[in-house]
Amino acid sequence: LELKDYRHAAELFEKAGDDLKAAELYEAGFQREGRDGAAAAGSDSARNSGRLYEKAGLPDRAAAVYLKAGMFPEAAAIFEAGGDFLKAAETYLKAGNAEQAAACFERGGDPVKGYATLSRFSYDQGLVKEAAMYAEKAGDLMQAATMFQEEGDFAKAGDLFFQAGFYAEAAENFSLVNDLARAAEAHERAGNYLQAAQAYEPVGSDKEKLATLYEKGGDFYPAGRLFVKLGQLDRALNVLQQVDPASTNYTGASLLVGMIFLKRGLVDLARE
Repeated sequence: LELKDYRHAAELFEKAGDDLKAAELYEAGFQREGRDGAAAAGSDSARNSGRLYEKAGLPDRAAAVYLKAGMFPEAAAIFEAGGDFLKAAETYLKAGNAEQAAACFERGGDPVKGYATLSRFSYDQGLVKEAAMYAEKAGDLMQAATMFQEEGDFAKAGDLFFQAGFYAEAAENFSLVNDLARAAEAHERAGNYLQAAQAYEPVGSDKEKLATLYEKGGDFYPAGRLFVKLGQLDRALNVLQQVDPASTNYTGASLLVGMIFLKRGLVDLARE
């Protein structure tokens, strides 16, 4: 049969009220379009076939035709109406409808995938802040932090990097907003003890903690001075004697060591 014959026969069956036969003939016409190289997304033959399959109470066959014709919104609507929300969500994605896809993912019990979908879609649209918020809801803290950083929201980025365990990145972002206390905490978690001490010092951190961080960071002179102030002379002596002789702080460290020896009555050692 020619393509026009399928269409004409389908029209006649539809007028006669035989929706199923009309749907099958429209579908056959659509398939013939494909063989002839004339089939296209949104084909009238496919649209009429799907419509009549739905009318005849055969939504699965309607959806199959819609999918073959690239009519994804129509197919997705059928899946959604039938309660197959995950399949509907995937099909809405093919249609470019991320919001409806996310809603179906949530109804289908997979809200995380829905938020991740919205995040990708928003980012592709240039909506970086919205994409970041959706990524956070999806639990992808690293991705969300990177997007907030891109937007210049360094405090939020730092918080998310910290939650995700990326402490060096968190410290960098906290430093950009001059949140030295949190930057110091993040540096400490990252094992960057000297940077942590340098960040803690201006905010009046506990002196013993500060001294310990300087010691861990290998900056022995400020560690020793703090231990002296705290009256912890054994610890002070231990770290001060590790100051490199080539260091500009070596003379100061030697004087403090001499003072400690003098306090203990070790005059000869103090003199030396």
